[in-house]
Amino acid sequence: MEEVCADPSIYLLPECDLEDELLARLTQVSEEIFEQELAGWDRVEESWPKDRSFQVFQRWFGYSIHWMVIDLADERLVREKM
Repeated sequence: MEEVCADPSIYLLPECDLEDELLARLTQVSEEIFEQELAGWDRVEESWPKDRSFQVFQRWFGYSIHWMVIDLADERLVREKM
């Protein structure tokens, strides 16, 4: 578990002005994030928890909000689909 925590995944969300707005957006995408993380650990979807609500997401994952991300790369960001 230490290894997983030492190199966490980072998810970018649309820009928000208030923390409440950001948490609402996180709630909207939490199931997608949950599934991305589960897929990285175990590809057998039948073994995944059935309840992947935001409340369960909060129990399974720690998260922190960072308001500023600086992109120093010249290339455009590309979303990779799993």
